[in-house]
Amino acid sequence: MGLRDVRRLDLPPARRILLVLVAASAAACGPRPDAAAAGYLAAVRAAEAGLDEALAPLEDRTKAPRPEQARPIVEQAIAARDRVEAIPAPEPLESAWREELVFLNHVIPALGRFGASDGGPAALEELRSVLARGRAHQKRGRRNLPE
Repeated sequence: MGLRDVRRLDLPPARRILLVLVAASAAACGPRPDAAAAGYLAAVRAAEAGLDEALAPLEDRTKAPRPEQARPIVEQAIAARDRVEAIPAPEPLESAWREELVFLNHVIPALGRFGASDGGPAALEELRSVLARGRAHQKRGRRNLPE
């Protein structure tokens, strides 16, 4: 029902105003955020499938990964970023989508630098530090999304 349709209704002016406000509020709300958020999160998880498992040994402080382990994960992270960029994020979820991209934009150069390093303690600490900062962005973006 549009504004012209409301004018045609035989209602007192106060009721017409109320009807216009209710219609405008409903239109401004858009889709139900919980349904949109669940679909968005499922799309992000599918886009990043396998990346968490690939990063786990690099983030695990009980292990000492080698640079050659990071090199193939770079391509996987770039592909994940390309897929996440292609996800249409509804307006209420745009900040979550941006945070997910910031996470991936931390992962890619961190892996590249570590892959090109000698794999020493300083390089490993830098890798883990950058990955942790990236994870903080990812968590911030997902904080209010339904699991």
